[in-house]
Amino acid sequence: MIISLGYFIFDFFWCLYIGTETIVMKAHHAVSIFSFVYALYYNVCGSEITAVIGASEFTNPLLQLRWFVKQKGRLHGCLAVLLDFSLLVAFWSARLIVGTAFHLKVQLSPDLYLFARIGGNLFYIISVVFGVGMLQYVVNRYFLKSVITVKSDWLAVVN
Repeated sequence: MIISLGYFIFDFFWCLYIGTETIVMKAHHAVSIFSFVYALYYNVCGSEITAVIGASEFTNPLLQLRWFVKQKGRLHGCLAVLLDFSLLVAFWSARLIVGTAFHLKVQLSPDLYLFARIGGNLFYIISVVFGVGMLQYVVNRYFLKSVITVKSDWLAVVN
């Protein structure tokens, strides 16, 4: 967990330095950092946080691949469709289908600490905002493209 904390601290300050991330992404990093610090300091909720990190970062390789392909100007055609739909399906499966079941199970536990309950709810809300933004982007880009102008990236949709 300490390695993940180090990664999130670095990435959070990188986001602040570069200045390209949305407020939702910054909130994602802040909630993650505070959750790690709380769990490590009080020695609680380790298994819950590990499960959430595993499910949430499951889609990170696809997200990074999509970013690199976009930076090279190749996010179009079949590759764009493959990456966008793969990321959408993986994200919704991990965070919003399995994640919802896990979130409800953990939140209904009578032994859960109040801070962990609040952090879990915040992280779940952030995941829903990301998921809805991704869905809006895919629908707008691939199904309504003749009706409206699509924003340049799904992260911009949630800003």
